Amino acid sequence: MGYMASKFLQTLTSVALNAKLRDGDAKVLVFTVHPGIVQTELYQHVWWFNALRVVTRFLFKSPAQGADSIAYASLSPELESGDGGLFIANSRSHPPKQDINNAKLQEAVLKITNRLVG
Repeated sequence: MGYMASKFLQTLTSVALNAKLRDGDAKVLVFTVHPGIVQTELYQHVWWFNALRVVTRFLFKSPAQGADSIAYASLSPELESGDGGLFIANSRSHPPKQDINNAKLQEAVLKITNRLVG
């Protein structure tokens, strides 16, 4: 549940920041990018990952494959002409879920974020 909540808030913050930057005439677009499950050292202390390393090699993306969606969000001409605020996964853009567009919730999360990061 915590992971899902963190991803929801990450996407909500990205959409809100994108809207604020767009309203301010900034030439920057904000996206939420999910690279997939990437086989990195992040899992080095996870027992099941190490026990199933042969299987995870086929199920998880390589670091280069995980970078594809990040490169797509950064370099794709088709995204450059859009509005931003999209969720990118597997080098495909997806509009955010309906709850993400709640302006009051976006503003509340931005206020909390600004207070926490100063």
